[in-house]
Amino acid sequence: MLNANKNKINTNKKRILKILTNEKNMKNILITMAIILILSPCFLISQQSIFYFDVFVTKSEYNDSAKVDIFCCIPNKILTFNKEGNNYISKYNVSFNFSDSSSNKTKSFSKKNSVNVNDFMESQGINADFSLLSHSINLASGNYKLRVMLKDEISGNEYLSSRNISVINYNSFDFSISTILLLSNIEEYNDTYIITPYLSDNVYSLDEGYFVFFELYNNTEERKINITTEIRNIDNKVIYNTGVSKNIDTGTTQYYVKIPSELKYGIENNHIKIFVTDGISGTITADSAVKILAAASRNIRYISTINDKIIKNLSNSIRQLKYVATSRQIDTILRADTDADKLRLFEEFWKKLDPTPHTEKNEAMEEYYRRIEYADLNFKVYGEGWLTDKGHVYIVFGAPLSIDRTNNSFADNRTFERWNYEGRVIVFLDVSGFGDFRLYSPSVISDKYEWRY
Repeated sequence: MLNANKNKINTNKKRILKILTNEKNMKNILITMAIILILSPCFLISQQSIFYFDVFVTKSEYNDSAKVDIFCCIPNKILTFNKEGNNYISKYNVSFNFSDSSSNKTKSFSKKNSVNVNDFMESQGINADFSLLSHSINLASGNYKLRVMLKDEISGNEYLSSRNISVINYNSFDFSISTILLLSNIEEYNDTYIITPYLSDNVYSLDEGYFVFFELYNNTEERKINITTEIRNIDNKVIYNTGVSKNIDTGTTQYYVKIPSELKYGIENNHIKIFVTDGISGTITADSAVKILAAASRNIRYISTINDKIIKNLSNSIRQLKYVATSRQIDTILRADTDADKLRLFEEFWKKLDPTPHTEKNEAMEEYYRRIEYADLNFKVYGEGWLTDKGHVYIVFGAPLSIDRTNNSFADNRTFERWNYEGRVIVFLDVSGFGDFRLYSPSVISDKYEWRY
């Protein structure tokens, strides 16, 4: 799923805005924010909307406010398309509403857009296509909540996402730092760089690492500073720390730091922090007893692109691989050091069984867990339904073509139930009269689940 998404991203670069930055003078990069989007997979996961947006707060040309750049990405697969002639058309409206710390609405605006594709499968999101919106406004200092509402004008469906934003007046400080913008890539091209913002807090899909981008504002004379980038997990353990000393001129300096892959993230609440100190060399942490000139931070998540219910019950979901995986495979996943590692191994297992690896959807995995859910609802007797013999058969073979039930005698409670499949008959026997059906013929099922069209 992830590799297919990246291949589509490379194709999309040809049709979206590019940010070109000067290689020779990194102090002047990204003077005007445009956007290249790299989408993380759009599968629904915990605390994540089905569309993506991010906010970058920087110094404004005005003395009483800061500049707020909003980037919003809407995948085609969540929209409804009508056929008009030979094309498929979708229309949507995105409204942006800012409220202050007292919940008073301070600013609002909206944007309309339409999407036109010429193929039905494109309208269903098969190619991971998307549309983008961007907008800039100026806001006075304060804490805000930005609520973004996407309304599908054809279906009437509405989707809400929100983000808290802190805005400061950068002109009021001798030294300050912008918020942090995540970048998935920086490429060299004809003596310039192409910068690619990444509009998600979830960095799971960025298996080659990523970049953090920020601006530094020096309202005094030239000075020597140390820039430290630190990442801590939910347990407040430092999992990454790097620093660099730099002479900085008066005015705005723009900078980025490469974050390597394979850090030991937790699933939620990893915290990335950039802090600047005066001319100190050596390793510094956020706990060091030094004066911090300026700092910026944001949360990072590391969640696989599988569905929410599976993630929330990860250990049980791994245990439920019983009818599709070997005991050794299950044990390997369960013995992984961290939840993040378990998720990675879990997804790698299902990627090998994905019948459509060029799309984000894994039909084999979705059908398997749909059957488990059905078994739990319909075959529960004394324990979990998926662990019963009926649950086992249903998960491996699916729903039978027909079911026959017979009671051989009025003298006992024995009931036979026969499930008829194409080329196969499976018989269960309940000897208790309480619906506790056990395999009768065959006495053992050794088949594993296989997804079929």
